[in-house]
Amino acid sequence: MVVADLVADDDTAGDVAGGSTPDAEVAAPVETILPVDRHAALWPFAPDSPWNTPLGAGVAFEPEDGPMTEALHAEELDGDVVGSWLNSEEFSIPVVQASADDPVVEIDDAFREDAAINLPEGAGPAAGTDGHLVVIRPDGRHADEFFSLREGDDGWTSERHHVTDLLGSGLGPEAGVRAYGGSALGGLVRRWEVDRDDPGYTDGVIRHALAVALPASMLRYDDGEPGYDDAGYGTALGYVWPATEQDYDSPEDYGGPIPMGTLLAIPPDIDLGALDLPRELHAIATALQTYGAYVVDRAAGAVTLYAEPGVPDGWLDVVRGPDASAAGLERLRQLLRVVTNNAPTSVGGGGERRAAPAPPFSS
Repeated sequence: MVVADLVADDDTAGDVAGGSTPDAEVAAPVETILPVDRHAALWPFAPDSPWNTPLGAGVAFEPEDGPMTEALHAEELDGDVVGSWLNSEEFSIPVVQASADDPVVEIDDAFREDAAINLPEGAGPAAGTDGHLVVIRPDGRHADEFFSLREGDDGWTSERHHVTDLLGSGLGPEAGVRAYGGSALGGLVRRWEVDRDDPGYTDGVIRHALAVALPASMLRYDDGEPGYDDAGYGTALGYVWPATEQDYDSPEDYGGPIPMGTLLAIPPDIDLGALDLPRELHAIATALQTYGAYVVDRAAGAVTLYAEPGVPDGWLDVVRGPDASAAGLERLRQLLRVVTNNAPTSVGGGGERRAAPAPPFSS
């Protein structure tokens, strides 16, 4: 499947901040079902990035009565009701494509590096306190990612900025603005994937892992003070590969058994066809069974997936269900299990990869 024209033709790798990972963290190459001809700005990261790697035949799951899976399925934790949701209009990740003709805007970043970028008129951060924005550079190869981006009387500021190589792994350390330490583009459902009116739309299939955020009452903190070591890895511990850090306030806020970076998936023996899902939810379920979802962030009160702002209202209505009940998403949450053998040398459990998902329906 060809989404768009050939990717950017720059053949350098890892030449900007966030464009590479340490040798020990690079996943072993896998035979991939991904096309060569795809646009990095629409479908980012290398074929062997965990974001683009299907589960393997060797995948192992925690038993349903295991502590992580029980927490994942809990209807209430620490006295708080837990639900399921998908963020789009707010607390999500807007993605804009910049051109060389767009105005150059200077952004004062409090965390790492200031930015001077081409920013399209009218572009701005997501609604909600997180203030995420991803700006694809005119080269189509790199993206400026921002957390807590704000425009004030004295200009633009952000609390975290990284430059992401869209042909890299999408992983950290210090390579993105989500809590797990990697790119905010990882696992994001994009408009072209689900909007029939988008020029890039093909068949409504999601062919990558999804991003998921969990309530703090599910997330695990082990030990260590917040901060970073010399290699950029977080010193507050509890996270697992492919995460390289976790929330700065995890010592105070986390209270569960599931590490940041954990891979969740619907086991392969679940018959998705028997669930009688609408095509929109079937596509999400198929992605969760084929690729899984990586825990990348913290969310309040719900196990939360992400779609970029601008996906069709009709698509959101179906995914969230009647009266925004999220009943279908809740059904999928109860099917998810924790993968116990995801690692750099055995992405998705290793072994022969699951086949590419077919379109959810024939029409």
